[in-house]
Amino acid sequence: MIYRIIRIADRESAPLNIGVEQLGRGNPRLTPLAIGQLFRKQRGSLEAALAERGCTLVDDADQGSGRGKEFEIGLA
Repeated sequence: MIYRIIRIADRESAPLNIGVEQLGRGNPRLTPLAIGQLFRKQRGSLEAALAERGCTLVDDADQGSGRGKEFEIGLA
């Protein structure tokens, strides 16, 4: 999941919002629940990888039951 967020951030310019539907396109096993769990486990790695690219994780918002998280990426 981290690599998917990084690829989207590399492809598009910050600031941007990344939702569950963008993350799940490449892997149908990435359900909203799985994305939330992976994010909690790998938040530090995600923030470090974004920092290397001059970006930062501005916010992560829970979109409600069954909808998962949305990530806001900004410039550092």
